[in-house]
Amino acid sequence: MYFENAHLPMAEKWVVIGAGGFLGSNIGFLLGDKISLFGVVRREQQVPGYQQTDQIDILDEEALVRYLDGIGPKVVINAAALASHALCERDPELAFLLNGIAPGVIAAATHRLGVPLVQISTDAVFDGRVGRYTEFDICAPFSVYGETKLEGETRVMNMAQDAIVVRTNFFGWSPTGSRSILEFFVSALRNRTIVNGYTDFRVSSIYVLDLVRILQLVVDFEFKGLLHIGSSDSRSKFEFGLSVAKEFDFPDSLILPVESRVDFHSTSRKRDLSMDTSLVQSLIDELVPSQESGIASSRRDEVRYRELFTRTLDHQ
Repeated sequence: MYFENAHLPMAEKWVVIGAGGFLGSNIGFLLGDKISLFGVVRREQQVPGYQQTDQIDILDEEALVRYLDGIGPKVVINAAALASHALCERDPELAFLLNGIAPGVIAAATHRLGVPLVQISTDAVFDGRVGRYTEFDICAPFSVYGETKLEGETRVMNMAQDAIVVRTNFFGWSPTGSRSILEFFVSALRNRTIVNGYTDFRVSSIYVLDLVRILQLVVDFEFKGLLHIGSSDSRSKFEFGLSVAKEFDFPDSLILPVESRVDFHSTSRKRDLSMDTSLVQSLIDELVPSQESGIASSRRDEVRYRELFTRTLDHQ
């Protein structure tokens, strides 16, 4: 049975749907020795930090209810998504299924059991014309990805008013080594490859381990509703690349400043998707970190992260 070890004595249990992905793997990396983690994955795999991982159909409400009831988690984190903008554009039906319908099914299951749900969403629910978006600003997605993630938000909040919907944008290290802007710049600059850095695309991207730490604080605070979790500042991709080059001792001359040639078309990079993080700042007892501090932390964490995941993959 998939919950045969669920009742080992630990103070707190989390279920993470999408445990093998970018955010899910970092939850295991940071919290695996502090919390009893159970992961739902698409394919059979071991994820470092997780006590157990299982393949559960996230579109099957009854299967989810049985699974969660057997574990009895404090919270469920839904980090599963079709996150590639390109893949969502090529297969909008799959995007709608995974990003729109599945969160509603998960919310229905958690609501039936009275288990809090944290739905991970995105800054791409906004069009990027204004920037510094608050939780109260009107959404206007510019892509299939943003449209389907907004649909997921709506279904979650309609089904479970006690859920938390977290809009975020994050960077860091991933098991594949190719999931974030940090990895893009580090890989290119280490190979002395010249890359473009867009000067007119701004985000409040937060280091993923800072995001995980804040998620833990928010769960403990028992917040409900919409919440923006990002860095305390916003940077363009060009500015982010310069910060990476400085922290990792790469030549910043390899990063070329460029602007988008298209103005607010669906494929345009001319956007300011920065988020106002005043609300989350009011909930926690520490300062929301900046992107610069996150980049510095990522350098300190790289070797340990890579060693952990390389060792795990070698045994699979």
